[in-house]
Amino acid sequence: MEKNFFCPEPQATEKLGLLLGGLLKTGDFIRLEGELGAGKTAFAQAVAQGAGVAPGTAISPTFNIMNVYAGRVPVRHFDLFRLESAGELDFIGFGHYSGEEGINIVEWGGRFPEAMPEEGLVVKITVCQDGRRFSFLPAGARYEELCREVERAYIGH
Repeated sequence: MEKNFFCPEPQATEKLGLLLGGLLKTGDFIRLEGELGAGKTAFAQAVAQGAGVAPGTAISPTFNIMNVYAGRVPVRHFDLFRLESAGELDFIGFGHYSGEEGINIVEWGGRFPEAMPEEGLVVKITVCQDGRRFSFLPAGARYEELCREVERAYIGH
């Protein structure tokens, strides 16, 4: 059950991220996909803020690979762009950290689909001429319901 949201300006992207983040709970896994410059990090920042992370706290983990932020529950933000193989995920402790209590937001996880959990929410960001399209692709009942909740809240604003 794919859900699509169109965001014509950065404020709409932020609103969508804040809504999603506000609905997340411990154990949730969000995977962000899109080309370089599509807005994955900006969206992740809004999601983190919606999950209770102080504004301006979430920054790109490109060089750290993972940042952890204090929110309602811990928010782990991974950027796997610099990794070259799935074996490196073991080296950085991806399975351990992503299995702990909290929310996981992963950029570039599609490079290692075999290492991603079976259930989760993939958000594909596509740059369009007049904005960005966010395609929510849920895997599992929890994430299908999450998509319905985001849709109701987004349309209701």
